[in-house]
Amino acid sequence: MRAYELHGVNDLRREDIEKPEIPSGWVLVQVKASGICSSDIPRIFKNGTYHFPTIPGHEFSGVVPADPMPHLPAVPAEKI
Repeated sequence: MRAYELHGVNDLRREDIEKPEIPSGWVLVQVKASGICSSDIPRIFKNGTYHFPTIPGHEFSGVVPADPMPHLPAVPAEKI
């Protein structure tokens, strides 16, 4: 997997990261589009954040690439 990871103020790097452990009741989303929130701009370039490294951003859309658990409403290839 790839992500832009913030390592320090003004130190944003595109990194290969490990696939996260998916907790029970969650699904993995294959991100197709992403944005950076305006609140992230000062965290990246001026103030920093609570801990480093961190992956900024929380606006995204994508699809569920794998078969989720049967009781969840999302289905494979569903856009979310």
